[in-house]
Amino acid sequence: MNRDLVRAITQEEIETFREDGVVCLRGMFDPEWCDRLRDAADTIPGNYSGRAFLWPFYEPFRELVFDSPAGEIAATLMGSETLGIMIDICFIKDPHSTSLTPWHHDQPYYQMQGKQVCGMWIGLDKCDASNGAVEWIKGSHKWDRMFEPDPFDGTGHFESVHDGRERILDIDADRDNYDIVMFETEPGDCIVDYATILHAAGDNTTDTPRRAITYALFGDDARFLEIPPSRGVEDTRELGLKTGDRFPPDHELAPRIWPKRPRETWPSPKEWAYTEGAEGDFVAVQPDAVDRLGSS
Repeated sequence: MNRDLVRAITQEEIETFREDGVVCLRGMFDPEWCDRLRDAADTIPGNYSGRAFLWPFYEPFRELVFDSPAGEIAATLMGSETLGIMIDICFIKDPHSTSLTPWHHDQPYYQMQGKQVCGMWIGLDKCDASNGAVEWIKGSHKWDRMFEPDPFDGTGHFESVHDGRERILDIDADRDNYDIVMFETEPGDCIVDYATILHAAGDNTTDTPRRAITYALFGDDARFLEIPPSRGVEDTRELGLKTGDRFPPDHELAPRIWPKRPRETWPSPKEWAYTEGAEGDFVAVQPDAVDRLGSS
């Protein structure tokens, strides 16, 4: 597995990322990474389309966070000396699924804010329009507009959100007026985007799953942001921070991953714990969070 960059990130790629809000970097993770992570994704219990906060519990995801090129890639693109991770998610679009991902930007779901906040998408399978490739609106990270986040199940909007943000635009009804880009990717390609860029994804109409790992990452200028519990991508964590706080480099749940750290300084691995969720799904959480999560 390549633990360092397979090649230098070019100035053109940096400029594309900052101007368009998204860039696709080809072949940044070698086949050994992809094989290992596909195997890991297939062993996570439960019937699910996305499982969050895996790295503290499962060694392949820990190694990807702390001992892969991911941190250096994002830090280089954002021009940040350091990089931390808020959360990782394994997304799986099952064969013939109808799990549309509506237009949204990620910032409203994140417990952090700043100009150096981004996402990373690492493809584990070949991905194109037929199996739910993501689309982005180029330049939308510069609109200086924040849209109200919606649940991804189409149930309307979060009742706990009352911050006066705009309702999301009907992008699909007016697609010709937006500069929309989609990348056809191979396993090991990665896509990095700003947290404020609008994006969406379609169904998987193929006979095989589409698997990917995504990260929420933050750089030097990021600060903690309190958000309503129903809006967070991981409701079971208590970070012990208040709005405006910097993230300590040794934080157990939102740690620095770049510059790289010796293995003995990585946060201690956690034990898996499960609780039954909706429709018989199993949610992996910190052991001390089981009582708080219950069966909701």
